[in-house]
Amino acid sequence: LTLIRYSGIIPIDKAFYLAGTAARDQGHHNLAFMILNRYIDLTEAIDEGTIKNIDNSDFADATNVPFPFDLPGTQYLQGEDDREEIRDWVLTICMDKSVDQQLPAMEQALGTVYAGLYVSELPTCIVTGSPVQKWELLNVNN
Repeated sequence: LTLIRYSGIIPIDKAFYLAGTAARDQGHHNLAFMILNRYIDLTEAIDEGTIKNIDNSDFADATNVPFPFDLPGTQYLQGEDDREEIRDWVLTICMDKSVDQQLPAMEQALGTVYAGLYVSELPTCIVTGSPVQKWELLNVNN
């Protein structure tokens, strides 16, 4: 999830796809819906060659999610069937009333899987990229 902030290095559609499918596979359906829905927007933007039709309101407060950004020249998932599978999953989840289709506020995200979407004054884990709370901090050679 925290790789999304490095979209200048990692193609942004790849970062959203990998983060979204990882969230989905771990049962975080709300997060997966948000991330994969943006992935679908990205695939359409890549086809159109512009980000002008992307509505960023869902991620406006997520300070680690870049916007605007450069689009890659090609799709991460080359097969249309693979991209269609993601679209179908998003549409299915969209009908599920138990899935909250918005991100939590930054204050509510701390200590959750959502924390990596927001800039934090806390130290960043070198493995996960997520903020590390004081009680979780491990100092080595210091």
